Amino acid sequence: MTINPLSLHFLQNHPQDAVQALEQFEPEHVAAHLELIPVESAADIFRHMIPSRGVSCLAVMDIFISSKILERLSIERATSLLRRMQTDIRNEVIKAMSPVFANMIRLVLKYPDGTVGQFMNPNVFAVREDMHTDEILNAVRSSSDQVRSEIYVVNDKQQLVGVVFIRDLLTEKSAAPVKKIMHNPEMTISARSSLINVQDHPQWKYKDILPVTDHMGMFIGVLKRGVMLDALMYEGNAEQEDEFTNTALAVAELFWDTCADLLAPEIVTTDKGHKNE
Repeated sequence: MTINPLSLHFLQNHPQDAVQALEQFEPEHVAAHLELIPVESAADIFRHMIPSRGVSCLAVMDIFISSKILERLSIERATSLLRRMQTDIRNEVIKAMSPVFANMIRLVLKYPDGTVGQFMNPNVFAVREDMHTDEILNAVRSSSDQVRSEIYVVNDKQQLVGVVFIRDLLTEKSAAPVKKIMHNPEMTISARSSLINVQDHPQWKYKDILPVTDHMGMFIGVLKRGVMLDALMYEGNAEQEDEFTNTALAVAELFWDTCADLLAPEIVTTDKGHKNE
């Protein structure tokens, strides 16, 4: 079975509009449809889906295809979807992933909800403190990890000992030890810390990314400011929705009691939910 070329064109070029159209159908039908298109195109659709809907679709898709779709999403997005899956399905999907990506997923999933570890990105480029600038540049060129303007330097215990800027590597004329040009590392944040507690960290005034360490002091990833704010906003909206739902139920209950009194005034209400005849 193949997909209509016009439908594929729409999915690939208008993913947001496509998501709105697909949400009108049952997850099983959406999943079957997305299994027919290239994995990268399907991943783009899942980037725009609300998490609950995305999980419903991934859970009924072919395990191999769903694992490849998740591998093309960010670590934060992939783990967010996997957390919502049933344990047995989640384990099967992770097993079908590449070993490197699966290990990063497992690292993030082990941290409880609401912690820095849940939202950190472990896919970070780091170098050893005994390397030279020419070695680092060669490693940067051949690396598949996410390389940013700042490169983290670790010791043999995987502890963060410094930060080196790409511009300094490029302007260094000779092969020099990285210790010569690296700067002292910023303050790190613990993966076990609550996301709420680190939102006011003073370093956010100067940085969009902060390094994350585990309980042993090992450098295990970074937390992006944008990811943190999105997560806090999502939790805040969820709390507001719960509060709104509770309020609405309370108003509805009051309305029902009032209507009952008007329709049957001879009935005396004693206990909530029980009436004496």
